[in-house]
Amino acid sequence: MFGLNKNICRIINISQGTTEQFLPNQCCGVSVWKKYGICMAGLSCAVKDYKLQAGEPFTHHFLITLDGEGIYQTTDKEYHLRRGDLLIHSAKYPHRYFHTGNKPWKILWIHHSPEHSDWQQLYEIKTVYQRNVDFNELLQIFTRIIAYQKERTPVSEKIVASYFELVNLLALNLFNLATGFCNYDQSQQFTELWNKVANNPHEKWTLNKMAEIMKMTPITLNRKCKKLYSMSPMNKVLSLRMERAEQLLWREHLQIYQVAERVGYNNQFAFSVAFKRQYGMSPREYINMRKSLEKHTE
Repeated sequence: MFGLNKNICRIINISQGTTEQFLPNQCCGVSVWKKYGICMAGLSCAVKDYKLQAGEPFTHHFLITLDGEGIYQTTDKEYHLRRGDLLIHSAKYPHRYFHTGNKPWKILWIHHSPEHSDWQQLYEIKTVYQRNVDFNELLQIFTRIIAYQKERTPVSEKIVASYFELVNLLALNLFNLATGFCNYDQSQQFTELWNKVANNPHEKWTLNKMAEIMKMTPITLNRKCKKLYSMSPMNKVLSLRMERAEQLLWREHLQIYQVAERVGYNNQFAFSVAFKRQYGMSPREYINMRKSLEKHTE
């Protein structure tokens, strides 16, 4: 169908006016991509005549339309992609996609290794299509990683690695939702729970409290959370708290003890230990790094 087969030639036509922002694949001289099965990733804003085609792609293709419209063709079907549409296509199967319409086609994309255990099951499914996915959290993480790259900030490998881990987890969550592992209502429940935690990190979050909000037993909550996010509910709370702490240290220039209190720690030392475990540097070292960057950019 559409003249697609494994013998078609590879076409990459990045038309004039198209812009692309790639996620950096190196941190402190060490690649952090391989661990999470990510080969390439980025944001593209495609205009007229933008076209890519592959007869036998060597990576799985994960693509979300952020704005505008595009066409994605496989050997079986043509998909007209609009804002919020997710398409995941397996490696080794021909595909072609291109810009259409009058507006720029803005897309978030990831190329996953088919050998990575998280994505091997896509071979059996071939193509996944889901409309109206919530891409905001994934887009925020992409934007933050790209910002680090533009600022040329000397960032800890652990910080960047934690972001790429989150990219993979969020992509897997969307894949699980689209393939029916969890229903939409349940996914929304988890999203609402994490929003509550992120907006109120100072509260005392326990497994029992979250299970009550989710209307399920603590054992069920723990099992579903680990399956969806590859981490326990309490580790997810910790991750959200540390993400908020980093924002407070960076943007609001608060004292360390103030940040600790705002993210649920009565003890500054305990907070500092948790922060260093997450990002590979202490809060004080992080503050000094940001000050050094600000002096460099003045």
